[in-house]
This record gives sequence, C-alpha cells and structure tokens, in this order.
Amino acid sequence: MILEARCQASESWLKKMEEAGTPVYEYEDEWPVTIEIKGQTPNSIEARVLAKDKDMNIFIIKCDKGYKLQWRDVKETYAIDELSLFTNDKALDMMDTLNPFDVQSIATTVRKISEAFPDF
Repeated sequence: MILEARCQASESWLKKMEEAGTPVYEYEDEWPVTIEIKGQTPNSIEARVLAKDKDMNIFIIKCDKGYKLQWRDVKETYAIDELSLFTNDKALDMMDTLNPFDVQSIATTVRKISEAFPDF
C-alpha cells in the first residue's frame, strides 16, 4: 500500500530558522512524502518513507499504553501517546539532535498512518 502526504514545516521551526538569520531560499516549508507500507501485524506497522531525497524505514509498535516509534537509521525508540497527535513540534522536541526535515517527515508519516489505519 502506498500513501501520499504533504509535510508542512513546523511554524515554530520556521520561526527559529528566521530568527537565526537563515535565508528563506535555503529551506522549503512544504514537501511531498511517500509512504510505502511494507508490513503490518495487529501490533506493528513497518513503513518505508521517501522524502526530500531520503529513504527511511520506521516501525510503529502498539503497546499497552501508547506506541513506540523505531526509526531504523537512529538507534533509539521514541514513545508516542497517540499517533494522530504526533505533531511536528512534538517530534522536533523529542528528536532535537536529528535532521529537522527528516524528523518532520517522520511525524507526517505517523499521522498519515493513523488516518489510514484508524483501528491500529
């Protein structure tokens, strides 16, 4: 299954970029995200995420309370209370040392998966 989404950069992140003096032409405020669902079980979803010339793989694991996000390129697991409420700002706060474009693309993917699989 292929899902398409548009990622909009977080308003607070855009403001930080502006305050830092980064010229607007050096970054985009919106970009396409393609999500390929590679596998699904009752308790997990594996997806390939294509965004901004990056190819990333994520796993979302359903737990007793909330979800765990595992991103294959990063050796950490992130706790998410509710998939549909995983905003770009929450993702940026949680993963503040990672590439902000990648993080926001992943946040958009998580929300899109929650729309496509409402019972998950």
